[in-house]
Amino acid sequence: MPNILKSCRLLLTFDKIVSIVKLLEQTRYMSDEWFEAVESLNDVVYETYDIGRAESGYIDAQMREVQSGKWDYNRQK
Repeated sequence: MPNILKSCRLLLTFDKIVSIVKLLEQTRYMSDEWFEAVESLNDVVYETYDIGRAESGYIDAQMREVQSGKWDYNRQK
């Protein structure tokens, strides 16, 4: 991929991340909207690093194992 395209892709990714983080800052912590924003952030990271469904599923499962029970992912699914 030419360098200019890589630069444009990185800029778009950066803008997406900043937008999601701003939303997280303005959203009630651990609300359904907050969890949706976290999932969107995860999706951007997985896409950026070309992480497939199997790998992202594994990462998500491992994170659920170590996170507090307060992180109720089933609530919004």
